Amino acid sequence: MTQRLRYTISFLPTDTDLIKHLDEIKEQTTVSMYVRNLIRKDLYDEHATPNIDDVVERVLLKLKSNNDISLLLQSNELKVKISEEQKSIISTLF
Repeated sequence: MTQRLRYTISFLPTDTDLIKHLDEIKEQTTVSMYVRNLIRKDLYDEHATPNIDDVVERVLLKLKSNNDISLLLQSNELKVKISEEQKSIISTLF
């Protein structure tokens, strides 16, 4: 018979958002199954890496919608010049 490995994790008292989320998860599945799925996603990189140009466009649109930046829009396309360094900074946010 195959023996199961067990790991223990702890949460800080300030991790109330994580605890609440896990309580909601436990209504649908086991915490073990949930964690195994997260590890598999991480292991096999199943989370898509966003296209940096799409990310930049979303950030700029969000800034514009908050009136935090003034942009000239032409036929629903952003006409903004940003450097590779600025793109790199934005990509580190994701």
